[in-house]
Amino acid sequence: MVPTPLALALPMTTLRVSLPHAYPQLQPPCSDGMHLFDYTLTDIFFADLLCRVGGVILLDDIRHRGVAPVLDYMLTNYPHLRRVTDTICADTMATFVKVAPDSRSWDFHAPFSGGRGRAR
Repeated sequence: MVPTPLALALPMTTLRVSLPHAYPQLQPPCSDGMHLFDYTLTDIFFADLLCRVGGVILLDDIRHRGVAPVLDYMLTNYPHLRRVTDTICADTMATFVKVAPDSRSWDFHAPFSGGRGRAR
C-alpha cells in the first residue's frame, strides 16, 4: 500500500508512462483517506487512470458527506465502470470493475445528485 494519499502521490508521477504497467502494486486502487469531496474525487480520477480493464476500484466510507457525492458522480459519469453490489461491505464500500477504457468525449457530463440521501 502507498503510504502517501493518492491525491498527493499520483500527481508527482509522469502520466506519459503506462501507469498500470509501471505501478502494478496499486491494483486494485482503493480510496480510503481524506473524506473531503475534492480529495476523494481526485483519488478516483487517478485510480481510474491506473486501473486496467478488468481491474477493480474500491471506494470506502461511502456514507460520509464528502464521499457519497463521489459515488453518485461515478455512477452517473463513469459509464466504463460497473458497480458490484453483492459484496460483503456493500453498505460502506463501493466496488467497481473497469469494463472498458474511458471513451467519454471531452465535454461529457451527466448531472448527479451529489449524495443527497446517502450521507450521514
